[in-house]
Amino acid sequence: MLKKHRVQDYICLEVNETIVLVKKYKGKGRPTQNTPYEMFEVRHLDLQYCLNEDAVEGYKKLAGVSM
Repeated sequence: MLKKHRVQDYICLEVNETIVLVKKYKGKGRPTQNTPYEMFEVRHLDLQYCLNEDAVEGYKKLAGVSM
């Protein structure tokens, strides 16, 4: 998407994925040692972004924008 809008030089993105295994007990009530359970993965995605201010300022000078 950044390439489509030609802004990849001005914005940097980083996506981090964390996978956690979770144990879920089957049935009701308090679990014991013999209670059946199911393990499944929970995925967490974190998006970090930053603005390349030097590149933006260079573009503003090139475009003749003053702020």
